[in-house]
Amino acid sequence: MIVTVRLHANLRRQTAQGMVDRLAVELPEQATAGDLLAALQLDARPQAVVLLVNRRYAELSHPLHPTDDIRLFPPISGGN
Repeated sequence: MIVTVRLHANLRRQTAQGMVDRLAVELPEQATAGDLLAALQLDARPQAVVLLVNRRYAELSHPLHPTDDIRLFPPISGGN
């Protein structure tokens, strides 16, 4: 299956066509969020990336579907 992933902030990728913030990634059927991070060669630790699927935080075991809205963010902090 192919899923589309939106990359935010410093997770965007530099390519020959310029900076890319959206990728189509081919994954096996029944793939999980952890499989996606592995395919993108991203650190799967919670302090390394924030993963949202359909606007909700997702665990690495979350199953993915081709129609999912998948977004990856670097960790966010702030405030006092």
